[in-house]
Amino acid sequence: MSVEDIKEWFELRRYLNQPTKMKKFQESLWRFAFYLIMWIYGLNVLYDKSWFWETKNCWIDYPKQYVTEDIYWYYTIELGFYFSLLVTQFFDIKRKDFFQMFLHHVVTISLIMFSYMANFVRVGTLVLVVHDA
Repeated sequence: MSVEDIKEWFELRRYLNQPTKMKKFQESLWRFAFYLIMWIYGLNVLYDKSWFWETKNCWIDYPKQYVTEDIYWYYTIELGFYFSLLVTQFFDIKRKDFFQMFLHHVVTISLIMFSYMANFVRVGTLVLVVHDA
């Protein structure tokens, strides 16, 4: 092989593990679709809740606030999504911000679980809707 052939081979090899534009588009479209659907679902779930319109109602009857089934499923779906992002990050193409995103997913999962266990569900649902938007 000539020197030029070897240079060309190394150049092609360098870009072999980088995601294509189509792969990036597919990943972005999937996440956009999920966040849009969950944002609409969150708005639908929270529309008739008093704390959605007046945030001071988040603290009425705390800590004995009842968690409705729709709020439970909203939390469960969001938690499952962030667990899936945490796990699939190891199998996807490695990115420059791998550690930062890993830490972000761990912190997000911890906050969702803590807010559910401490019964900060009303505030947690508001944060989830804003985060999805």
